[in-house]
Amino acid sequence: MAVAGPDELRAAPRPGRLASMVGDLFPMAESHHPSSNTGGEIGKEGLQECFYDWLGVSFDAEPEVILRKLAGFVPGEWVKTEYGTAWYADRWIGPAGAQVVGGNRTGTKECHAELTGKWMHALDEEHQGDLMDWAWRKGHIGRVDVTRDDYSRIVGPVEVAAAIRARQSVTHAKDPQLIEGLFSGGGTVNVGKRASDRSLCMYDKSVQSGGEINAYRWELRLRRDVARSFVARALASSLDDVWASELVTLIDFRDISDADRENNNQTRGKRLPWFEQLVSTAAKFRQAVEVPPLILEEAQHWVRRSIGPTLAAITQKLGGDIAWLTDVLDEGRTRYKPRHLAMLREFA
Repeated sequence: MAVAGPDELRAAPRPGRLASMVGDLFPMAESHHPSSNTGGEIGKEGLQECFYDWLGVSFDAEPEVILRKLAGFVPGEWVKTEYGTAWYADRWIGPAGAQVVGGNRTGTKECHAELTGKWMHALDEEHQGDLMDWAWRKGHIGRVDVTRDDYSRIVGPVEVAAAIRARQSVTHAKDPQLIEGLFSGGGTVNVGKRASDRSLCMYDKSVQSGGEINAYRWELRLRRDVARSFVARALASSLDDVWASELVTLIDFRDISDADRENNNQTRGKRLPWFEQLVSTAAKFRQAVEVPPLILEEAQHWVRRSIGPTLAAITQKLGGDIAWLTDVLDEGRTRYKPRHLAMLREFA
């Protein structure tokens, strides 16, 4: 059976709330620039443990309930604003720019929280774990950013970009870029589009934080099913190991020969030493990871919300005849992906 998370978490109810609309709900949260949290301390050395740097999560609950819970993690005032958003009538701004919205304009009982980097870094490792456990069990996670800071400054964004340009990387992402001059004296490497399920932002945190955090930051940004699967695996094992596995899934840096490149054997090349330091546990960990199944309630919710009106309109246009829908279902069974098969096994 495919495992979606720890046993106690897999059995817990999770609301069928699509979080793919986060960018529409919170345009302020969608920035091309790295977050400006100051979650580091001067004097740190070496490669630090991974840390959650952003959390977007939806709940089937009243906003006041969620606000009280969040205040128990990070004390501070939540102020209700005069205006809501396109999808929600009410919005609250909390400590460190965190946001909660509620009063869904469709009339359903739900709310959504966007917890910023500064808010997340107000928690120590133990309390971050408690927060993520609660968010997994009670909510529907749609976005997580997970960072790893390199205080040894082994390799910077300019060198990473040079390795990409030299074709010493293996990735399915399109057009990895180096954004030079994003901050005075620094640059940023972006791999993958910001709206995709996986993307990487690697940059000089010292320049971006005004010298408070003297490190290069590797920031993985995960969305939708990838985000939920990541949190489930991290709760069941090691955040560092799961982070390394996810980074290698997105991009791997290797010494690739022309012959291997021509024969499409890029992964035969030896991993570049600086990247090996960053992801040394990834290879053995990835072998143990199973494909997480779709959650039945979430799949049903998505069909109702996203394509229900289209199905209804087509059926009405055909005079109520649903024979065509039967054909669609029959054809769909021939195109199952691993996560669909995993869902079928989960409920067998």
